[in-house]
Amino acid sequence: MRKHFGEIISQLAQVNIALWHEEDNARADDDHLVAQAKRRIDVLNQQRNDLIEKIDEITIELSPNHHATSVTSVPKSLGSEV
Repeated sequence: MRKHFGEIISQLAQVNIALWHEEDNARADDDHLVAQAKRRIDVLNQQRNDLIEKIDEITIELSPNHHATSVTSVPKSLGSEV
């Protein structure tokens, strides 16, 4: 594991808090401030998504059967209906 699971969870919490603050800033009456906040929200959302993907990867690595089945695989019973 490149980074400790707890560190990534902590980073996600920090990004979420920053995101909430920017969302509050995006409710300002000043269009210039709203535009700045929206750009920062875009950056923070990308960081949030990247961290969630890392959490998913680590969770899969730590699962006892992570080599057995892909998360995106389709059960045979569904066949081509998906």
